[in-house]
Amino acid sequence: MKKYLIYLMPFLVVGCANPYKYKEEAGYKISYQSTKSPDALAECIRNAWQLQYSALAGGVIQKSGATLSVIAMPDAVDVVPNGKSTTVNFYSFRSEHLDPFQGIEKRKSSIQTCI
Repeated sequence: MKKYLIYLMPFLVVGCANPYKYKEEAGYKISYQSTKSPDALAECIRNAWQLQYSALAGGVIQKSGATLSVIAMPDAVDVVPNGKSTTVNFYSFRSEHLDPFQGIEKRKSSIQTCI
């Protein structure tokens, strides 16, 4: 049993990658502005992504300070309040050249329906 755990350990460690680190390194792909509240926007985006793919791939909402993040690997959005407006930053960790099913465009169109 210990032998198998030793072989599985690298895979378990890789599976614990931090999406926040990727967002810092990659930067956002596109930014949107809205007058809707951050809570309403985050809920709308998560629900739109769940309808688009499935409830399992639709993402979760995480809060860090005033920022709400919708994380659905390999994509994410940060919903940031800015006074009377709200900024939505879209991140994708997939290459646009290696996106045969146009997932990036589908995610962006879902965001635009919520804005």
